[in-house]
Amino acid sequence: MTKASLNGTKVFSQSAIKRIVAESQGIPRIINILCDNALITGFGYQKKRITNSVAEEVIADFKGERKPAPATSLSRFEVGFFAAVMILFLAGAFSLYLHGRNFMSTLDVRPELSMQEKVVSQGAENTGHSITGKISATRVETKPLVKQKIPRNR
Repeated sequence: MTKASLNGTKVFSQSAIKRIVAESQGIPRIINILCDNALITGFGYQKKRITNSVAEEVIADFKGERKPAPATSLSRFEVGFFAAVMILFLAGAFSLYLHGRNFMSTLDVRPELSMQEKVVSQGAENTGHSITGKISATRVETKPLVKQKIPRNR
């Protein structure tokens, strides 16, 4: 263990060792499995020492019983990042609330219709198809905008 830079500190607490030995009934293979799982679980919880609670969790998992994992706290970075995202979201929502109508009206882009198209669209009964978006006119009455007398050639 000193080669792994442990420098004389004990990895397993005395209560964790007693619990693992008692559960394994002294069978070396089971001791090895429980200790290996305890080391992996301790690494997952970022603990430098395997305590009795980690040993209990590993033993419950080994038996097929699930113990709820101990609650972990969020790091300062995670809390700060979450707070920054929420502030940006709220600022955007507030800005949309204040300037929403003006902003949304600039997005309302409709093509300018000629006078002839306006007359035709007012006289047409349109049915829009919701999937394709195609509009078909069922009745159109057109009226010429400028009445011209067309000279007839006699």
